[in-house]
Amino acid sequence: MENSSVYVFSALFCIALLCFLAVRIYSIRHKSGNRSREDNIDWILKNRMAKGEIDKQEYIRLKDLLSK
Repeated sequence: MENSSVYVFSALFCIALLCFLAVRIYSIRHKSGNRSREDNIDWILKNRMAKGEIDKQEYIRLKDLLSK
């Protein structure tokens, strides 16, 4: 009786682990596909501004220009 409960628990654990891994892999593979063009422009420009490559006026100018 004791051995059968260990096997059941092991089987359920393996199934739960496989489901978790499948969901995790799916979410990682589809994460980058959810961004729109507008989001990508904003993300790139914010990073450039954070690095000091552009100032706030240049950020606004480029965002307006690229969003059209």
